[in-house]
Amino acid sequence: MRSRRHIACTALLALLISTAAAPSVAQQPSRALEIELSALFNEGQEAFQRGDYAVAADAYLEMAALDTQKTYWVEALHNAAVAFEMDGRYAVASETHRRVYDERPKHPYASYALYRSAVTAERALDFDEAIDGYTTFHNGFGDEDTPDELTEIGFSNEESGRDALASS
Repeated sequence: MRSRRHIACTALLALLISTAAAPSVAQQPSRALEIELSALFNEGQEAFQRGDYAVAADAYLEMAALDTQKTYWVEALHNAAVAFEMDGRYAVASETHRRVYDERPKHPYASYALYRSAVTAERALDFDEAIDGYTTFHNGFGDEDTPDELTEIGFSNEESGRDALASS
């Protein structure tokens, strides 16, 4: 009787050790993906800090593309859009910000992404897109989620964007 228990305990212990030592096949890609996403994030942050905005944007875009579960997708695209802005690539920044809003309109960054899309479209001299972005932002968010930048220039529900600019 004792030998059967011993064999059963030894087999159970071996199973537990092998399971703890080697993650399941389903867990391996997830862990590997987390490591790769983290490395891309760090690469983007380091490039951004040294002023290499094109490299930073590329790292963040690659991070977004690899994030199949979209865990960090919005943040990666947001960082890429900011890097494009810093690099003076306003049209691409506007498109990237707008993509965040279009694909994740309920995300906490959505209102800010929409607003930044309009600002960068204006800087890219795409005034039709800028007006569309400002109008969509104002109609959808108004003062409720207005970024501080808008409040500071007097853009509110009581004034249209044109009135706010005319009063400046």
